[in-house]
Amino acid sequence: MVFPEKLSNCWHPVAYSEEIGGESPFPAKLLGESIVVWREENGQPHAMRDLCIHRGTALSLGHLVDDCIVCPYHGWRYDSTGACVLIPQTTNENVPSKARVDSYHCQERYGLIWVAMANPIYPLPSVPELENDDWQVIHTGPYEWDCDASRQVENFTDFGHFPWVHPGLLGDVNRPEVPD
Repeated sequence: MVFPEKLSNCWHPVAYSEEIGGESPFPAKLLGESIVVWREENGQPHAMRDLCIHRGTALSLGHLVDDCIVCPYHGWRYDSTGACVLIPQTTNENVPSKARVDSYHCQERYGLIWVAMANPIYPLPSVPELENDDWQVIHTGPYEWDCDASRQVENFTDFGHFPWVHPGLLGDVNRPEVPD
């Protein structure tokens, strides 16, 4: 099993809540795969692989009709489970059961859309501060880093570099000690 596959059972934020809505699907990347996210009319978010199984077109280029995502190439329509429910060039009775797109676990919390590509092994992380009205939430990113995850974690936990790399913002060069 390669590294991204090990993370497929974990929840990942893929979009801010306000980015998802209307008649346009939202494209995102997760663990090297293109995914598409959209909402049903009742507000429920959904996520699936961003690929029509018919001719390989990105579903994120399509539109939404009756809580389904419609491929922009031939109009194939997929429901939130990934099942193709309409092939306009044929009758509904002739939609093969194998005509489906991989769908993913999708939840909304803390103003974010979270996706797990396989059965999640943990619940969504608890971040009560994000639900506290006394806190101000500032959205940043997304950022692409040309390094592996261990370098990202190291950078975020290496407080000793702050005064020199982020002067005036984080840390003080006159007091470079890192507290316990």
